[in-house]
This record gives sequence, C-alpha cells and structure tokens, in this order.
Amino acid sequence: MGALDSIPEKTVLILSCESVKVGLSSGHFTPDRVWLVDDSSAGMIPDKLPLRLDSNFVTFSRRKRSFDDVILAESYAFKDRTFTRRLGTWSSRTGLLSIPVPSTWDRRVDLEGAEVVSTGMTNPPFYVLAKDRSRASGLMAEVVEAVRQAMNFRFILHK
Repeated sequence: MGALDSIPEKTVLILSCESVKVGLSSGHFTPDRVWLVDDSSAGMIPDKLPLRLDSNFVTFSRRKRSFDDVILAESYAFKDRTFTRRLGTWSSRTGLLSIPVPSTWDRRVDLEGAEVVSTGMTNPPFYVLAKDRSRASGLMAEVVEAVRQAMNFRFILHK
C-alpha cells in the first residue's frame, strides 16, 4: 500500500475513494485512525475492506455535484459481515444533522444475529458444560448470554 503504511496512529485520513484500495489489512483500521472517505463518484465498497468492530470508517457522499449537501455513513465489521449505517447529513445551510446516537458503541449494539462460535471447558462455578455440550451454565455463561441478548448475536457452542 506504500504511503498508507507509513501513516501513524491517531490520525484522521481524508481520502478520495480511489485512494482506498483492496489490499489493506485490518491493522490499518485500528480505533486510533479515523477514515473519512469521499464516496461520491467511485462507489466505495466497505464490505471488501478488512474493517473491524472498532473501526472508525466514515464515507461521505454528495447528493449533488457540490459539497453543499452531504450524506455521512459509518461502516464496521464483525466476523465476515460488514455493517453500514447512516450517520447523518451535512449542508452549508444546516450544518451537521441527524447523528442518532453519539456513542460509537451504542450505535453498534445490534449485530443483527451474527454467529459467534465458542468452545469452553468445565470450570465450576464459572463455566459448566452439559455432558452433551449442548448448553452451558455458571457465571461466565450467564454473562455471555446477557451480552448476546444486548448485542443481538447468535451464540453457538462448539461441540
């Protein structure tokens, strides 16, 4: 990738879509880097990028040819699934509007049923597997179940 490899952490990158190429690693999308990418002309495809759940990857698209009316969207990924959510709009008349929830983690709470596979071994009272390994109980199993319900993912025990 060349020039993008040498960009330090804690950097805001403002790029055209043509500057962001497939071939970047997930290490480029750490939470310390903020990507702001113009998606107006080339049609950025975030699902082809190795984004992470904690990525700060925002695209902006112009509704018209000028920068007077802009749509902002954020993209992040969990496992092999990419999520793109509209963040808001900006215009010279109104400024920034419509960021529904200001906290990144509050916006990313719904993983839309993504599948998480886990394996574990019995360690009473923290984690107790049923003999057929079809379910678990104990402190850690209850914590995982509470997080699963809050974040809307499917939890599968590896047998």
